[in-house]
Amino acid sequence: MTMTERLLEATKEIWAGYNEKPFVKGIADGSLDHDKFKYYMIQDYLYLIDYTKVFSIGRQINGSRIYALFAGYTHSILDGRWIFTVLTWKRLGITREEAEQTPVALDNLSYTSYMLRIAYEGA
Repeated sequence: MTMTERLLEATKEIWAGYNEKPFVKGIADGSLDHDKFKYYMIQDYLYLIDYTKVFSIGRQINGSRIYALFAGYTHSILDGRWIFTVLTWKRLGITREEAEQTPVALDNLSYTSYMLRIAYEGA
């Protein structure tokens, strides 16, 4: 059994529990409040900006395999996730200006600041 398989097995109840959260259920069945989903999508966009930076920092690590891997992650985030985000914005009535003028929530900022600090320390 691989390390990933062992970790997934050890946490399968936790992961299953996520599907029972009201927010996740609301997304699945369409009952989530429009403003809550809009808030989530804007914060996710703001998160993705810093998440992409983490992989861009990782590209500075020596070694062509790591560089190519992290460049691929950056590409996937920018091309794949952004398309989903922009299409969802249209359905929710979110403009880029609105998203860019929205302050980053404290929990979001705390998490991305931590990720960026670790990335800079490892670069």
